[in-house]
Amino acid sequence: MVRPLSKGPGYEIQFAALLHKLRRRYLSRYNKLSGERYAEQVERSVFDLALAFLGKPGQFSLDAEWQEVLAFAPLYVEGLKCSLAEQGTVAQERTLLAFYLSRIYETLRFGIEKRPAASYYTPPRLAYAMAAQLLKSPLKKGARAPIIYDPCMGTGCLLLPFLDLLGGSRDFPERKLVLSCLRGMDQDAHALALAQILMAFAIAEPASDLCEPACSFKQELTVLRRSRRFRRGDSLKERAIPDFDLLVANPPWQSLKGTKDLGAGNSSRLFLERAAAPLLYQSDARRVALLLPASLLADKSAAACRGKLLAANLLEQVRLYDNGDRGFPAHNSLNYSLWVLSKKEDHDGICVQGRDGTLLSLSTENLLALSGPGCILLLPDHERELLLLLKLRAALDLADLLGEGGLFQLGREFDMTTDRACFLAAEQLSEGERAARLPLLEGRMVSRYGLSGQAFVTGWGRSARWQSLKQTVPGGATTGSASGDSLPFGAAAISPQFYLKAEAAGPFQGLNQLKLCFQSTGSSANRHLMVAAPVPDLPCGNSLSVLKASPSNAYPLSSLFCLLAILNSLVFEFQLRKRLLGNNLNQFLVGDCSLPRVFEQFLTGQPQEEQLSTILLAATAESLEQGLNPCYLSALVDEGLFCLDQLADWRRFKAEDPEGFAERMESTVASLYQLSPAEMQIIRRSTPPQAVLGNG
Repeated sequence: MVRPLSKGPGYEIQFAALLHKLRRRYLSRYNKLSGERYAEQVERSVFDLALAFLGKPGQFSLDAEWQEVLAFAPLYVEGLKCSLAEQGTVAQERTLLAFYLSRIYETLRFGIEKRPAASYYTPPRLAYAMAAQLLKSPLKKGARAPIIYDPCMGTGCLLLPFLDLLGGSRDFPERKLVLSCLRGMDQDAHALALAQILMAFAIAEPASDLCEPACSFKQELTVLRRSRRFRRGDSLKERAIPDFDLLVANPPWQSLKGTKDLGAGNSSRLFLERAAAPLLYQSDARRVALLLPASLLADKSAAACRGKLLAANLLEQVRLYDNGDRGFPAHNSLNYSLWVLSKKEDHDGICVQGRDGTLLSLSTENLLALSGPGCILLLPDHERELLLLLKLRAALDLADLLGEGGLFQLGREFDMTTDRACFLAAEQLSEGERAARLPLLEGRMVSRYGLSGQAFVTGWGRSARWQSLKQTVPGGATTGSASGDSLPFGAAAISPQFYLKAEAAGPFQGLNQLKLCFQSTGSSANRHLMVAAPVPDLPCGNSLSVLKASPSNAYPLSSLFCLLAILNSLVFEFQLRKRLLGNNLNQFLVGDCSLPRVFEQFLTGQPQEEQLSTILLAATAESLEQGLNPCYLSALVDEGLFCLDQLADWRRFKAEDPEGFAERMESTVASLYQLSPAEMQIIRRSTPPQAVLGNG
């Protein structure tokens, strides 16, 4: 995946160390100031630092810490110039110094740790790239500069590059003209004040016989503060977006949980909807560039918005990035995306950039075919992967098998917070009381193909201690769990953290019915995205999604085990990996994936495909190895797809050659999807090496 900063640039590493030391000393000096007063102090410090860069060092001439900051600035500017030159951008020193000041302000005020508002100012290289995407050509002399608007401007990082890209030179009057066309809004009064400082700093006249830079800076700052170009406010609560030609934004990525008036999902979705509205409902030629969480490419709450953008053909570019080099002061697993929207009468299709950084042009027809009923934006890495994704889209949608009229129901049973009154803590129950109640299954208790994950030891909630379970010995005897409990739901021991109260246990049938459950994985970098297992009909917490029989349709038990083998396959994980981008694995994403067409045989009666028998045998053998209760074997054998001798052969195969067993299962699933060896190679190359074989 393309990263917006060069890998580990020396100046960035040194700068991060300098900022860490500066913040520690700054906090020790001003630790008694309240939130507002501390923010004002940081603002004053950065203002004084700007004056120092313009030749008025003031108090900084006597402060060793700030002298170090002043001395490091040329190294930062030179390193950033070289970094920007790699993407063909020529930036002015004054603008880069403004970014330097912004970074210092951000660190001193907010620190390096995770922010409650999930808001980080845009790093320079990405800011220049976004500005370049919006501009078709440099501003011609005498031409009207476009009105450029940032609805959540922070310190103005996304507006600063336009001073260089539109100004075009060190002609400061020309830069002032560009500044007169910039507009912005932010809720944070202190960030807004700093944005005005940085803008005035960036256009201050250089030293001359008629003017000193510091005087020019103060004059420009006074003019900016009197103007209404940068306003304080909440752009989501404004009646309408102000008139603009170009809109650029890096909105906060806050969860909307608990805000009924704004709906579900993420606040960035609201910014996307607001920014797209003028393009959807007005005929003017406008362009929009938004930096959004990658989860919006596949998030259910944004499906309607993506559908409108696809139907109106407004998507011009979608690029996927990761934070592997800490461009943002956040975890390096962060995924984010750049969306460029425009009226596209002059061309068709969309330019996309997937994980490996290759730009690919998709036709509107292919884009719509890939998006499916959930309007999910799948970003192929290359042409061959595009053809593979289109082929998988043409297979059987899993969603077609779900719901009242399908084979299965997919959903969650209990929420660990809202349904807490239904649970009893294991530590508060005697051995006899535990034996009389149903255990609550949680994600960490499930592994691929069985209940042999982890056992509860002690504690509560997130601070609880869990311990990995040893696998059972042959013959179905259990080794016992970490706490000594063993419940008769299979060959593996179960040691839950909670049990279900008797009044909530009515719908569950225990050993009398089997269902599938899978973990709610949260990272596409995990060894396995799909961790599915057959379990008795026991209650499951919200960290597990459940696939069970639809009440209106009886289905053969063999279909459940065939589905289990497909869900845990590399082909299905490949589909999930293209969809899981910063969101948890959920029913919406799983339902959007495809199954082999041959699975339709379970809808019409007894399946005849021999390869279905193969994956049925393999999944059953694997499940027995992982602790499945043998009481279900007679029902499987009665359905006529295999006999016990065949199952014994597969269990021996698994014991003698586990890698060959896994490879046989994967190749059989691939043949059910009608995939060629070359197509399977594409899938294997896109899968983390440690997840290619094995059960984990």
